[in-house]
Amino acid sequence: MDSTLPLISGVEHVALIAIDPDALADWYQRALGATVAWASERPPRTYLLRLGNDLLEVGPAPVGSSPAPQPRDAPGLRHLALAVDDFDAAVATLRERGVRFTTSELTGALPSRLIFFTDPEGNHLHLIWRPQAV
Repeated sequence: MDSTLPLISGVEHVALIAIDPDALADWYQRALGATVAWASERPPRTYLLRLGNDLLEVGPAPVGSSPAPQPRDAPGLRHLALAVDDFDAAVATLRERGVRFTTSELTGALPSRLIFFTDPEGNHLHLIWRPQAV
């Protein structure tokens, strides 16, 4: 292996395991404008949703599972940050689509604007705008 080449070329997708993957995939489509890139044929379905140029997998939890909400600052993978070009327009659109934000606008350590919310299964997300890429 050539040690001058980067080992990882990017994050291919992030996966969410859902109590109701059909309903959660539908919410991501309605609220965030995701599109279905792929869906399994038989229930319980698994989805690959496209958000911009990125993929989000929504798959089924084992039957009988119950969600275990975690605080936003608990150890481990904790939120999905969604980049937007127009912060104010994105916030207004999500409000119109029924999204309830769990924080008011925050300022990041780097020049940025962000605001947190959750999806219907309690996964933490936030919108983020930066004046330039990091």
